[in-house]
Amino acid sequence: MEVGEAAHLQAEELAVAINEQLRRAMEAGDPAGSEARKLVAMRARWLRMYWPEGTYTPEAHKGLADGYVADERFQAYYGKVAPGAAQFLRDAIRACA
Repeated sequence: MEVGEAAHLQAEELAVAINEQLRRAMEAGDPAGSEARKLVAMRARWLRMYWPEGTYTPEAHKGLADGYVADERFQAYYGKVAPGAAQFLRDAIRACA
């Protein structure tokens, strides 16, 4: 899906906010709690910015989340946010998507 420059910048800003929310959710410690629910909703909004309209489903989001833990590139990316972040994000998506 093609994304215009303005939409891309909006998605990049949202990505930064997602990582900040991921830190807050991890500090709260509950992958099914209110901070985690907010995180998962933000992440779903980000995915919808890139996925073709109508293709986002909670099941697809959960499948992608498994990749965050299985793929070393995602582990490295989320590891810069906080240790264990990929696992926490996966658990939050499984619980809240």
